[in-house]
Amino acid sequence: MRAIVVAKGHVQKGLSKLISFGPQDEIICVDGGAHNALELGLRPSVVIGDMDSLDERLLKELREEGCIFITHEREKDKVDTQLAVEYAVERGADEIIMVGVLGSRLDHTLANLYLLASPVLKGVKVRMIDEVQEIYLIKDFGIIEGRAGDTVSLISLTPVTKGIYTKNLKYALTDGELTLDFPRGISNVLTASPGEVRIGEGLLLVVRLLGPIT
Repeated sequence: MRAIVVAKGHVQKGLSKLISFGPQDEIICVDGGAHNALELGLRPSVVIGDMDSLDERLLKELREEGCIFITHEREKDKVDTQLAVEYAVERGADEIIMVGVLGSRLDHTLANLYLLASPVLKGVKVRMIDEVQEIYLIKDFGIIEGRAGDTVSLISLTPVTKGIYTKNLKYALTDGELTLDFPRGISNVLTASPGEVRIGEGLLLVVRLLGPIT
């Protein structure tokens, strides 16, 4: 099952051109992310959070449609996005697409990026997508889909990532190493699709730039 987790960060309507939403997708909204879901033409099936950014009119409308609301206290250890992702996994999602999670709040953006390393997501394909890029984590082996010429950055999410082998990237790595304090994996180029990345130890964040939305 594929889940679409929609948070309340900035999204463009044209994002729906980059993601093929399907009728079987479960639309899980993070609080005010329900507004973003509607902008993308999606009807929320579940809304999770403290409901502090969801207006009463929409709340009433969604309740009448049978949308499920899972309310949490405002003061808690887990952020709403984390709760939504964990709910998706509990529901049996083996793929999660996250939108509206890369916003102007750097603290929230970093928290969401590090959420990709959560053990809860082991075995689950997770991608963050906005109008500029897609982001995902490689823990051992990963495929980079896209087009020749795409800009791809590899960023170590751990102090050191070792034993890196790449295929179809302009600046190749063979038993290479990337570190948290020396981000030399920025702005590589996909020479053919798909690219491949294999690592021996550590975690790599992949950021692939997308074409502009028209």
